Amino acid sequence: MPTIRSFPRTRILRRFLPATTFLCIVLLLRSLKDDATNYARVDVIMPHQPPVVVTEVKTQWMEVKRMSMPFMREVGNDEHSNRILGRFSLEKHQYRSDGLLEVNPNGAHPIFELIRNAQAAWDAKLQRASRTLAEAVAEYKRRYKRLPPQGFDDWWEYVQKHDVQLPDEYDQIYEDLEPFWGMDPQDLQRLQFDWEAHFDSYTIGKKKDGPIMIVNFSLPAIQPNTFDLRDGGYQIMELLKDVEDKIPPFRAIFSPHDNPNLHIDWELKDQALKHAAVGTFLDINDPPPVKLDGWISSCSPTSPAVLGPLDLDAPAPIPKAKTFIHTHKLVMDPCLHPSLLLLHGQFLSHNKGPVPHRFMPPQFSYSPTMLHHDITPAMPINWLEDLAEDWNPKWEERRDERLQWRGMNTGIWHAQDTRWKEAQRARAIMWAGIGRVGGDGNVTILKAGTEDQRVGKGETVKWARWAPAMLDVAFAGVPGGCAPGTCEELERVFEWRKPLDMIAAGNYKFTDRIAPWIHYIPVQVDLSDLADSLTFFRGDPNGEGAHDDLAKKIAMAGRECV
Repeated sequence: MPTIRSFPRTRILRRFLPATTFLCIVLLLRSLKDDATNYARVDVIMPHQPPVVVTEVKTQWMEVKRMSMPFMREVGNDEHSNRILGRFSLEKHQYRSDGLLEVNPNGAHPIFELIRNAQAAWDAKLQRASRTLAEAVAEYKRRYKRLPPQGFDDWWEYVQKHDVQLPDEYDQIYEDLEPFWGMDPQDLQRLQFDWEAHFDSYTIGKKKDGPIMIVNFSLPAIQPNTFDLRDGGYQIMELLKDVEDKIPPFRAIFSPHDNPNLHIDWELKDQALKHAAVGTFLDINDPPPVKLDGWISSCSPTSPAVLGPLDLDAPAPIPKAKTFIHTHKLVMDPCLHPSLLLLHGQFLSHNKGPVPHRFMPPQFSYSPTMLHHDITPAMPINWLEDLAEDWNPKWEERRDERLQWRGMNTGIWHAQDTRWKEAQRARAIMWAGIGRVGGDGNVTILKAGTEDQRVGKGETVKWARWAPAMLDVAFAGVPGGCAPGTCEELERVFEWRKPLDMIAAGNYKFTDRIAPWIHYIPVQVDLSDLADSLTFFRGDPNGEGAHDDLAKKIAMAGRECV
């Protein structure tokens, strides 16, 4: 997906990655929210609805006071309207429970508020971070209602030595591992042992006083010019080298691919969580009945995906309102946003979706979704060390203000019988050229304005006139992952450019992903908010209305954090 990045530094994340992976493995083993100036400047506003405006006029000969009551009319997005209505013109946006903010045209541009709220939340998180081991233990018990894992004191020593930020944040680890606490450890070990023989996996582990190594794998033979699927394991071993003497004997199974493969049955996971909550164990020999509903088998019976299922043979529905992300994790949930099943190759590749697993083997995968029970590791794959200064120019020296993206056409198999045109990468390239796929070439853009102006319903523009000045988005290299005939179609339909080198890429403005609106700018998978976000920060094709200072702040914060 297109994103604005800043090249990362490694001061914190480089230290945090091994610690997070270390803690995740140890845990698995153990279970086996100003409007101070939101008013236009008038001489006097009387307490009246609508407000009575008293205007004082002074000349050389006289002083006159004139009282007038504004007439009621529909207010536009112009300065005159904002001056008349003043602070009464700005209304609140709707924060939906699915993680999206729905834009109120009578409010200010929502990005101002989203940044302000995110900064307040981030500052509060930093402020309440534990400073001592005793504080960390108490906070862990408060959050997770259980004692910290064995070796927590060793972890805290690592935190102190490497100045790790946010040492209390284990939510992802906890959520991934919680279902396994509802299983008998002997059952869990048996499932793990059996799953090691599963094709397309490798296992890393260690014996007492021994090094961490690949102890088992079941992978296809390495062919010429192919990627060694064990490489991820080698990188994990290197990552953990400095702390391997603190890690007890273990075995951990990994999928070698970018995508997960353990589709979860919601009923099975719900049973495991209930057992974990009361300290009892799930009977793995008596699983719930087989589900044949595909992807939505992983969703609660009361979720939007189940209550209002999509026509999986139709295109994704067009959003009815302008929205922005306020809670990113919720927006990534297909059970809350079933349209994701029609927008991403992970789901489109399997059409309706597979039959969910009837048991829960413990396996790490590089990029799990919320419809899988794969465990999320901290992976160093594609990690980039800091760049030399001449390859990473200062913000003000970057010549190109366009949004840039290069990448291969990965994410789905491209053939006549697959829906690759609806997958995320092909859609992004088509969006960059014509706006919304299937539309008339017009795009409605919210005017950024200032914090005391109404954002309005937006201005309709011809995207083909805007895009060349705003975007540099294209596939790189040559078509791949495609069947004969479709490869030629891809080469004919899309423009293929050379990959950017580091110097060329350094002339763009990037940000990395840590906390939304603080370290990166979140974008929905359907790209419905991308043009609005880009225009807010970069301005229109002439650069008018830009908030470059806010863009720089986010990019620099992202770089500093990692």
